[in-house]
Amino acid sequence: MIYDNVTGVLTLAKTKRRSEFFKAQNRIAYLMFTVLLCELIGGVTLAIFEITDPQMFANDRVKEIVNGLVYIFYMLTPSLIYLSVQRKNGRVRHAAKPKDAHPFALFLFGLGVVYVGQLASFAMASYFGGMGIDLYSATEQTASADPVLFVIQIIHVALIPAILEELLARHIILTELAPYSRGFAVMVSALMFSLMHMNPIQMPFAFISGLAMAYTTVATGSVIPTFFLHFINNSISIVLTFLPSFTDEKTTYIADTVITFAILTAGAAAGIYLLLIKRGKKAKEEQAEETYRGEPAAISIEETAEITTEETVRDGFAEAETPAEPEKEQPAETAEEKAAKINVVEGGIINNISPAMRAYTIAALVCTLLTFFLLWGGSALGL
Repeated sequence: MIYDNVTGVLTLAKTKRRSEFFKAQNRIAYLMFTVLLCELIGGVTLAIFEITDPQMFANDRVKEIVNGLVYIFYMLTPSLIYLSVQRKNGRVRHAAKPKDAHPFALFLFGLGVVYVGQLASFAMASYFGGMGIDLYSATEQTASADPVLFVIQIIHVALIPAILEELLARHIILTELAPYSRGFAVMVSALMFSLMHMNPIQMPFAFISGLAMAYTTVATGSVIPTFFLHFINNSISIVLTFLPSFTDEKTTYIADTVITFAILTAGAAAGIYLLLIKRGKKAKEEQAEETYRGEPAAISIEETAEITTEETVRDGFAEAETPAEPEKEQPAETAEEKAAKINVVEGGIINNISPAMRAYTIAALVCTLLTFFLLWGGSALGL
């Protein structure tokens, strides 16, 4: 159906695009439900083996390897199923190559934000600690002066999650939703990243770090910087966990303080640098717009003389030294092209979340609460 009225065409195109937007969310919700199901299967299987033979995982190396294999199962299987189905339907999208968008500064800024997220989780743990609930006890990593166990944990806790979680949260979820609204995609991908951990102590950290990594991915057009960000952050955590086994607590405390200060300082400096770059770019655009309108900015005669014709044209506007040619009529945009420029998100985030996505969010929160009561409820009750 074609409307002669432009508003009618755009309304129809926007309605169609919003429908596609909700379908994309539903695909993400089904993907996350599959992750939840696979995690449940893996967890139950692991529990059965532990009950059957309590000595099976007495060796820390064996325990870490088995946990790593279970993690690979419930994180990789859903992603492979999703990519296979999407490839069959012709809807597979791939992350773009990195843009020239100051990736190193974005990396440092993202790492600083991730550390702020760790402080948020620490504050949450301290609050519950005052109530007699030890949130860290059930999530503490096994650490000993064992180099082999250290390497296994680097692979299990740092390398594999950096690959699989970036594949799921940034390459799939963010890429699926970004064409409709990048801001919405960043928020939802961070929310999904937080919920899939189903761990109260990790959720504040995962959400804040998810925002930082999603923003970095959008700004650079690639998941490569966030892969390194993810890997380095987790590796630092493992190193600080094992350090007391090889040295002493004082050295560990000093190392932790120095690393935290260095990362937060570098992140703040990178953030200021990016802000200055953004302001400079905005000022340049405003200057270009004023000149284009015949209202040149207040610059000196010497500065004006230095602006060459080539530089002027490069900045997007040219001085008319010869009579301007009549503008050529541009071909009219199709309804699809106009619809592509429409931001389908209107109002608050909750109003734009599809029913399937809401159902997954509720299910993940319920599972998180169950995990909280099963793992930490006993300490609150003094059991």
